[in-house]
This record gives sequence, structure tokens and C-alpha cells, in this order.
Amino acid sequence: MFRTLLNDCSSLIIPMINEIFGENYSGNERIIFSPNEHFLNQQDGNQSERITDTSFVVKGKEEKKYHLECQSSACW
Repeated sequence: MFRTLLNDCSSLIIPMINEIFGENYSGNERIIFSPNEHFLNQQDGNQSERITDTSFVVKGKEEKKYHLECQSSACW
């Protein structure tokens, strides 16, 4: 759901990154989403799959990669 929210409301990503990481993006930067499935090579030669909430690149004057995870739990 977190990844869907970011994809559907991508105009909110830049303000969120500015707030969380203290960046000063103008909002004119390009956001490039990366696949959320990654395959990790193990020392024994096998691969394991890791699924992330979201990872993306903000491309402006420079290029920075971000990886965000969202954790939630029920409140009682």
C-alpha cells in the first residue's frame, strides 16, 4: 500500500524527502522508481529474494538513490 501511495501521489515525494532528509529539492527533479524485487547472491551460490516497499532515484543536478520502508502495527 505504501508503494502504491507513493506511485499514485508522486508529487508528494519531493516534499517528504525534503522533510525527512533535510534536502532542498525544488520539485522539478525527476523521480525514477526502481523494481521492488531484489535478488541477493548468497555465499553458497544460491539466491534469495528481498521485496522492498520502495526505492527510487531523485534526478536533478545530481542523482541520489532512496530506499524507504514503512512499518505499521495495529493500535489497541
